[in-house]
Amino acid sequence: MATVRNRAIVQFEGLDTGVGRWSCSKDISASNCAHINSARQLLQHTQASDQSGGVRLQYDPSRIGTPRRTVPVSYLARPPPIWACLTDEEQSINRFHSPEREQDCPKPIPLPSMSACTCNRGSTADANPFMELIERECTVYGLSHAWKGTVMVQKCGLCQRRMIGPDCRELGLFNYNNSIIVAESLLDDFTSMFIGSETPFVAYAAAASRRYETHSSPIPFLSEKLFREIWFGYVVLVDLNLRIDGMCPKCGPVPETTIWDGVTVAFSQRYLQASLEPPTVSSATSATRANVKYIHGQQCIEDKNLRRQLRQILHGPSLFATTSFTESTVTDDTSESESDGADTDTAPAPPVVGKQRTKAKEEELRRLRAIPRVLEGLQKINHGLAATFNRWFGISAISACQEPPSVYTRLFKQIVAEESVLQMMNRPALHDVAKFLSATTTSDAAPDPTHLISVPVFYDVAQYELDQFGGLQPTTRELFHWAYTRGYQVVQTLLEKNGVPRKIGRRLGVITRCLNFVTGLGILISKGTKRAMLLGAKAKKEAFVRSSIPSIVSSV
Repeated sequence: MATVRNRAIVQFEGLDTGVGRWSCSKDISASNCAHINSARQLLQHTQASDQSGGVRLQYDPSRIGTPRRTVPVSYLARPPPIWACLTDEEQSINRFHSPEREQDCPKPIPLPSMSACTCNRGSTADANPFMELIERECTVYGLSHAWKGTVMVQKCGLCQRRMIGPDCRELGLFNYNNSIIVAESLLDDFTSMFIGSETPFVAYAAAASRRYETHSSPIPFLSEKLFREIWFGYVVLVDLNLRIDGMCPKCGPVPETTIWDGVTVAFSQRYLQASLEPPTVSSATSATRANVKYIHGQQCIEDKNLRRQLRQILHGPSLFATTSFTESTVTDDTSESESDGADTDTAPAPPVVGKQRTKAKEEELRRLRAIPRVLEGLQKINHGLAATFNRWFGISAISACQEPPSVYTRLFKQIVAEESVLQMMNRPALHDVAKFLSATTTSDAAPDPTHLISVPVFYDVAQYELDQFGGLQPTTRELFHWAYTRGYQVVQTLLEKNGVPRKIGRRLGVITRCLNFVTGLGILISKGTKRAMLLGAKAKKEAFVRSSIPSIVSSV
């Protein structure tokens, strides 16, 4: 999160030329850290602009960011992995397979003419074929083991400090610093595991180290810190282009501020006090609920069979992309029997492939025949729900090969989920939905979908219809109202079945006993004041109960 606490503050005391004392809040002991170098360059650039008469109104934020400590030698763009390709054009890009054995890797690794130093990327100062080449030892890290190799390098003619090394893209390798070369198959393997199961760097480094031990690698795997830096240097060269639907349309793929959720695995030493207890520990003041009962049937759609049939239609291969949908699809197979006697030059399909096609066709027919039954069941629940389903998933939409927008697919998958409707919208979200429905009823203007941010599937549908149709469709509003009514009904059922916490009951019991004691004491004091004391105690008791009921209900 972009806050002052997380930023590095660089202080400078000295002349405008940059000569003086520099200090950084992140690296207190360092006098020449990355933040100080960036600030010094910014100061020099500002002074140059002032001397030339120019006025710099806005600084480039990238100049303030922390650069990587090591710029990789490889700089040419890499195609995305074959499993990440979304189009035929991406799959047709030429790819180079990474060597998995030492015998498959050339030794030494040659230096092509297009190689360039890290100091002059984008310039014309490439490797000079007339200068001396140096053979340097390197380590190549494959998917299952590592080996020693050599690479040809050349001293840079510009900076006179660094070495020009090969990019290694045509070998399926990633050159990190001319000493460490990593197979692209290894880096793509981590990318796949990170996208598929959110595998962190520490866990993958541990798994790769065990894999190296299993294959008796003479060289151990990289450290987690070094592997992380290498992967970030590699992934910027790969055009993954995952087309995430949840990307912010204003901020793009790189928002300025992001909010991350995490898990607290430990407490700081200063918080380890005697009063720190787990949240499951109960005390005398803890609210306890007696006779808590689980309420069955909290789903949006109570009919279990209807939910199962609707999931069967939504999941599986797309029914809209098929080009063989005709009237014979939902009838018998007479057309196949009539065509059996026709002559054909096409070779018969293998038995296994034929069985798979038959099974897929039967599953497709089963899903298509379930649509009328599902539509009839939804019509009994709510007209708007059935109309929305019929418009995007009905027989007419399938026959027209009209692929439904993804927002409606997510909406109906959420509706048929085997979980409580309160998982989709809790009590505060129900209030937000009620505000949105009220605004659409009382105002003729386009509704504001920001009220539905707490219910993401509702927000996406409302935003889509506002962009495409200029307003919320009547059937969609009716669907939202039905879902709100269903959620409110489940909340009321939970509150009615699970009563008042026990500590509130104990509190009422103590007050009742105290009032009874006061009543008895009044009887002993005076017979003449008996009736007054009884009436006073009864009035106090009733007043306390009346004043406590709203707070009890709100706390529940």
